[in-house]
Amino acid sequence: MIFKEFKKGKVSITQLLAKGKEINIPRGVDESWAIFTQDKRICELLDKFADMEIIFIGTTAEKLEFVKKYMLTQLLQDWRGPKLVVVIEAIECKQVNISELNKLLSLWDFTKIFSS
Repeated sequence: MIFKEFKKGKVSITQLLAKGKEINIPRGVDESWAIFTQDKRICELLDKFADMEIIFIGTTAEKLEFVKKYMLTQLLQDWRGPKLVVVIEAIECKQVNISELNKLLSLWDFTKIFSS
């Protein structure tokens, strides 16, 4: 869904969030792929905080950068670390500055595509 929006040249975060609510991601640990202890624990942690309300503060440009960085990090580098960064930041105050997440996600940007 996200990549289709990027291809259009105009991203509607509101529409993406609405479509995302329609996706049913089952809770629990899917033993077909979560074979490592770390994977299982992260699934359990994500389930615990799945319903938490989080406020993301930032400009539209920062939010788009975050989505791109997060998706690329998930696909090219590591799926555990970035998820934990977002969850840990959100747990502390339930309000997250996107600029801070972008700085943290830069740790995984070995492509150096992003300047921040």
